[in-house]
Amino acid sequence: MHTSMRGFLALAALAAVSVWGAPAAADDGDTCSKASGDEGIAACSRAIASGEYKGSDLAKLHFNRGIEYDAKADGDRAIEDYSEAIALDPNYTRAYNNRGVHLARKGEFDRAIADYDAAIRLDPKYVNAYGNRGNALRRKGDLDRAIADLSQAIGLDPKGANSYYNRGLVWEAKGDLRSALADYKKYAELAPSDPDGPKVVERVTKELGAK
Repeated sequence: MHTSMRGFLALAALAAVSVWGAPAAADDGDTCSKASGDEGIAACSRAIASGEYKGSDLAKLHFNRGIEYDAKADGDRAIEDYSEAIALDPNYTRAYNNRGVHLARKGEFDRAIADYDAAIRLDPKYVNAYGNRGNALRRKGDLDRAIADLSQAIGLDPKGANSYYNRGLVWEAKGDLRSALADYKKYAELAPSDPDGPKVVERVTKELGAK
């Protein structure tokens, strides 16, 4: 394959945490929902350790810390926090999606797909979960289901550039260069700042001309 996929990291924005309990814990909980980097991780960790947060509020703290570990490219710790968030709140849609992203990065596609399945069951209009599942299916070689998921993502968000690019990859893997070219052209239109768009359009156009 000549191109690399455009991922749907979709690592959702920080979740607001209900501020309650001891004043110090409340301050850390608020900082956890707003700060980034090491400051955010430290505040989340202190709030978690305080014992003042329970249930869905504690789940949000783990989710927020997971996002900050994402930003530091610490996938294993991010997975741990998303897993804890899910254990505390089994309906935490974004935690399933984000954990799936990291599992897919580790090549654990079946587990990633199971997480995307859960996210979609909870929110049937979760565009990024369809896109992520489509990418995981493509990497497993399940091209028809990948097309179906990416097409669903496009149906839900017709201006989502990455969906067209990634569906183009699947069409190309299936040997359908005309469909791939149409999707790559759409990607180039929707993401004009990415120089890879015109490049892939030019490459596939040449390949079609050589046939």
